[in-house]
Amino acid sequence: MGVDYSPHDTDKSLSYYLHDLLSDDADWGDKYWKFELEEIHGFIENLNSYFQESPNGIKFSAIFSPDSVGATCNVTIEELEYKLLNNQICTKTEYVVSKNA
Repeated sequence: MGVDYSPHDTDKSLSYYLHDLLSDDADWGDKYWKFELEEIHGFIENLNSYFQESPNGIKFSAIFSPDSVGATCNVTIEELEYKLLNNQICTKTEYVVSKNA
């Protein structure tokens, strides 16, 4: 069974939470989002909880509306955490974190 669950679908506050973590000098035209890294740990904990509770894994994207997904990237939960902690979350990429990879 594939990953079809996005925490954003059930917890709309996640989008606002992540938006509030954007750095003041984040640029919507850049390849990567720039977050306030001192504050990102709580968001990662939430994402990790959703991953642990999901049967098959989660999908995650940080896309500015009205943009759409331009690429899909399969990652482990550790790789997604690393990307978040190092400002390597792409502005138009959906990350698929599967438990059965």
